[in-house]
Amino acid sequence: MSDLDAELLANKAGLSLENHENILAPYLRNCGKAARREIYFTVVCERMVEMYISGMEPTKEILLAIFILLEVEKEQIEELLKKYGYALSRSLPNDAIVRWHLQSSKRTGLPLLNDINDTLGMLGFPLLTAKCDNS
Repeated sequence: MSDLDAELLANKAGLSLENHENILAPYLRNCGKAARREIYFTVVCERMVEMYISGMEPTKEILLAIFILLEVEKEQIEELLKKYGYALSRSLPNDAIVRWHLQSSKRTGLPLLNDINDTLGMLGFPLLTAKCDNS
């Protein structure tokens, strides 16, 4: 099996074989106070953000949520996910939902994340967050 075939097979499972590196830390260190508050309120607690900065590997869902909140472009999101060993699969339903929203929505940031989570929730898939829903 060629390297490209192996990468494509891993991508179908939502993974990537590329090297992992902590590319989230600079995004979290350099985002503004408002964006960081939004991340704390919507995605993960402050303690988890500090753990990600220090090298703990986040899940694909957490990475997606943070990059969407920080309004990172779709192409760049896919590139950054690969650096963590993840990929937006075309064959996994929850990834297809995220991909569809990223490609078709004109919304960005928190409104886009809320739209994605609404769709995922309606269909019974895990949300792009680590926070508990208290409703």
